[in-house]
Amino acid sequence: QVSQQAASHIDDFGPAVSSLKDAALKSNSLAKETTELCRSTETQSQQMAEFCQDLKETLTTFQGNVNADAFATIQELLSGDKVQTAMSLANDMNDQASKCVDKSVEMVTIMEETMDKLPGPLQQAIDQAIKSEASADETL
Repeated sequence: QVSQQAASHIDDFGPAVSSLKDAALKSNSLAKETTELCRSTETQSQQMAEFCQDLKETLTTFQGNVNADAFATIQELLSGDKVQTAMSLANDMNDQASKCVDKSVEMVTIMEETMDKLPGPLQQAIDQAIKSEASADETL
């Protein structure tokens, strides 16, 4: 029945497939941007973890008696520049995480809007293929 409906809408398929291809290309581009943002965020989180580890190690040596070297190290770790850098890093990570979410939502929106514009028989064929693939994945 889907193939009979598809035959009656054959003239709609060319532009629909072209639109689907364009949406997939745009989503692919957004996925690449999202991946890069995630990698950058991961690098920044490692830098933040290193800063925190340095601070923890220094403070662990402080047990009531602070020698001049330990005090200088604590002062260096907590200096305005270091704390400001850590705070800036945390803000950057937050911004990048928000951008990742925004790009992911944009990808889903693009694909949903494109699917909504496809001729009914093509939508049905795609939905059927997705369901078949999902049920095949469940059996693995």
